[in-house]
Amino acid sequence: MKRHALWLALVLGSGAAGAANVTTPEARKRTLLEYVDERDDLGAAEKKDWDKALRLAFGGAAIKDGSDEGITVAKSVVAAAIFFDVEPKRAARAAFDAYHDTYRFVPPPIAINYQILVLQGRKPAATARQLAFDFPRYFNQEIAPDLAVWWDEMLAAGAIPALERRAVEAALAATRELMRPMLRERLWRATELEARQKALAVGPAGPKAEVKKALTELSEEIGRDFKGVGRAAAIRDPGASFYDRYAALCVELQETPKPRPSYVAAMPAPKATPQAEAQKLPVPPPPPRPVDKPAPPMERPAPPTEKPVPPPVAPRPPPDAVIEEARDAAVSERQAQKFAGHVPAPFSGDPLVAPFGGWPKILNKTVDRWVGTPYLWGGVSHRGIDCSGFTRQVFREAFSVELPRNSREQFATGAKVERPQLKAGDLVFFDTMDRGTVTHVGVYLGDGMFAHASSSKGVTRADLAAKYHQRAFWGSRRLLRQ
Repeated sequence: MKRHALWLALVLGSGAAGAANVTTPEARKRTLLEYVDERDDLGAAEKKDWDKALRLAFGGAAIKDGSDEGITVAKSVVAAAIFFDVEPKRAARAAFDAYHDTYRFVPPPIAINYQILVLQGRKPAATARQLAFDFPRYFNQEIAPDLAVWWDEMLAAGAIPALERRAVEAALAATRELMRPMLRERLWRATELEARQKALAVGPAGPKAEVKKALTELSEEIGRDFKGVGRAAAIRDPGASFYDRYAALCVELQETPKPRPSYVAAMPAPKATPQAEAQKLPVPPPPPRPVDKPAPPMERPAPPTEKPVPPPVAPRPPPDAVIEEARDAAVSERQAQKFAGHVPAPFSGDPLVAPFGGWPKILNKTVDRWVGTPYLWGGVSHRGIDCSGFTRQVFREAFSVELPRNSREQFATGAKVERPQLKAGDLVFFDTMDRGTVTHVGVYLGDGMFAHASSSKGVTRADLAAKYHQRAFWGSRRLLRQ
């Protein structure tokens, strides 16, 4: 199998108590050696090993002001290496290569994740720079928003050399074309949250605040990461409703939009009475989700006045590795159709899913079937799987619950739960790169243990109390009513 496109096996997976963020102004002042020395998840001997390895790999740059973008990128590679227990010498060399690539105009998202592949023993045949400037050919949903934002900022600042500006502009335009289905899904999710916010306007303060926060964060993400993705002005209008923007994008994609959603705030499930307990009567289930009301016929929006963006150049024939990724995607689509009738993951404000009796045993048996599966970004089978793919498969097989595909979207589901209140079945999230966002997800099993797809060990059980897990812990979400 060719390895030309294996760079796609990224660790990415979307404020934690213990996680750091090397991109903040204060953290960027620290040198690489100071960053390692201040980590509370390393012992004295480990810090000594890291200090020696970084001095050897970086030389004088090891004490360079951390405000340098290359040093910030190197810190993220070091953070991921510590989380996945990579030997310091190998990790330091990879961190230096990522640092060096930033001076060759390799975007940080690619520079970081390219070196993580190197640490996994799957170095791509192409260079990080070649992959960065040919990104549309190897399009990846997880990395595309961050990459588009970086390109846009660099072009606006005039930081891209004149000889390469046209190539970057073409890559950015093609990437935004490929991001349109991603924007459609986010606009639809925002539409659903908008409907929930309206229904909860007179409800309890807790769910109402949770929905408002989720909608605000999603709105900011759409405005920041998907600028210029839709062609029509109606799609980009921040004053329009999310549904109108979603419907306009569906027309642009030549798809039929879903009916406008309606939502009724669900009442909590009645508590069992003493009489019911005595008679062994079951607790009545929560009311079913309302059926969407049909929307009135929608008029086709007027064609855009601005000059349309030309379609991206047709990609060259993919290498074997890309073909295998496409096969995995086809398998994922078939599985999605198979599970289409199952329960969708609850959003903020929704009632949690009521599990069946004996479900903890089923959860552990499901995890057992996946333990030992190698890590592969985008994988959905026992041949290889990534972190969010693993949690998605576990919830599909154990509970018939359909989770979103990536870790950041999974973090937007269910209800927030604090670390001391964790119970089996909760999703646990991590910032493995100290970038200030979710990059990894696992499922809590109880007794301090969780299961996840580790890039270094594959699917495995791990101790949440380990210092590097505690430090990277970002938050947790509950989907099952317990």
